[in-house]
Amino acid sequence: MVPSKLIPWSDWEMTRVSRHTLLFLFLLTGCGEQKVTVYNVPKEEAPQAPQVETANPTGEITWTAPQGWSEQPANAMRQGSFLVGGENGAKADVSVVGFPGDAGGDLANVNRWRGQVNLPPVDETAPNSAQQKIDIGGTPAPLFELNEKADGGGHEILAAILHREDKTWFFKMTGDAALVKTQKDTFLNFLKSVHFASDKSTAQIVAQTSPVPTEIPLAVAPKPTWKLPQGWQEQPASGMRLGSFSIVEGDRKVDVSLVVLTGDAGGLTANVNRWRGQLSLASQTEADVAASVTKLETAAGGQAAIVDIVGQAPGSDSKSGPRILGAIIEQGDKTWFVKATGEDSLVEKHKSEFLDFVKSLQFPGHG
Repeated sequence: MVPSKLIPWSDWEMTRVSRHTLLFLFLLTGCGEQKVTVYNVPKEEAPQAPQVETANPTGEITWTAPQGWSEQPANAMRQGSFLVGGENGAKADVSVVGFPGDAGGDLANVNRWRGQVNLPPVDETAPNSAQQKIDIGGTPAPLFELNEKADGGGHEILAAILHREDKTWFFKMTGDAALVKTQKDTFLNFLKSVHFASDKSTAQIVAQTSPVPTEIPLAVAPKPTWKLPQGWQEQPASGMRLGSFSIVEGDRKVDVSLVVLTGDAGGLTANVNRWRGQLSLASQTEADVAASVTKLETAAGGQAAIVDIVGQAPGSDSKSGPRILGAIIEQGDKTWFVKATGEDSLVEKHKSEFLDFVKSLQFPGHG
């Protein structure tokens, strides 16, 4: 069964392949595109050096890199990155990505990956024969094996999700199906080699080989200021949320969240398609996403991309379905997400208030 836990993506907000060659969306980090990217790179000789333990730049995680995997520079989205070559120019991309919180929930991420290999989304009640249990550094985790073709050709994704303390880690191999299949055992051994700095057994290794992280956790990032609309009830900030609000009418409710992530968090297309996945809607192309969003000027002098998505009401076309009204705002080296989730008609009733709230935002260091 696909894990049933599904939390609005604002409690994460993840990643985009087309900008950072990633998978989330979130992260995690291949993400957002409907088709798997094919990497055209110069032919390389497979390295003959013995396997060595390496760490990502923050020192938070270590692994043993397999022979034949060409390690690539880490970046704002990827804590680890590799290219794997095969026969006849076949290529596979491997990414290691960590995001705060639950990164939107397993179901949203599995459906994002399914979209990347042209498979329809599933819901929490659907059986998922692609899931199996594997070992990541001594901890059980689900592995998903997804292929775009019934005959096993085309492109394939091997992806594992590890929930650890206050963070979710995504380990993903994407590429030519035949190559990915031959690399499966190597990929699983790579996952077994993973260790974390907080583990007592590897803390000393990491301290000796990696610089001390200097980035301030986003959970304690400075808050923006805003003008709260009348009738909105401010809730205690928690987890990834720097702001949390409720709009309540009788037994109906709209949940509004304010979340910040580093970098572009995967980009517009990845995040829009992640939200679409939460409403069981198919992913869109980058061009379709760009055409569907509108721009809104903010008090900070920037622009917010306004995303408005309505899902199908379960069981009846006459009912008001679920709706996500979101704003994505890039400010400096961070991306801010404001997201309202609730029944279509109630979100529509308060849409103008939501837009006024977004316009009122003043971000730290920008105004």
